[in-house]
Amino acid sequence: MAIGLETGSDALLRYLGKPGSADEAAAFVATLKQVGIAVSVIVMVGAGGARFADVHERETAALLERLPLESGDLVYLSPFVVQPGSAYAARAAADGLRPLTPVARAAQYERLRDAARRAAPEARVALYHIDEFVY
Repeated sequence: MAIGLETGSDALLRYLGKPGSADEAAAFVATLKQVGIAVSVIVMVGAGGARFADVHERETAALLERLPLESGDLVYLSPFVVQPGSAYAARAAADGLRPLTPVARAAQYERLRDAARRAAPEARVALYHIDEFVY
């Protein structure tokens, strides 16, 4: 089952307009694992731009540490794509939120990848493009 975590930061989830919280996501994944269902979790690389970069990385790493991921599970790292004209694009422009530079985005990808591998050494970690999802 694929689960769009997006981030471990509740503040960033609210900014993205996503329902729920990191605690709810952790509980949901734990419930699925208890009944033997393999999971794929999706984390957005670059979500929240420069303003949220540190909290996004730190709290996502902490959330991944809490998930009971094992062999057969996947952690997908998906580049965050801002769709022109979307509610997110308008909010980010109004708030002066700067997207990560390509270099900063690549560095964030590496840090999140490394955090996922430390948190769930038996799970697979892969790049995943989910361009069609609009924020």
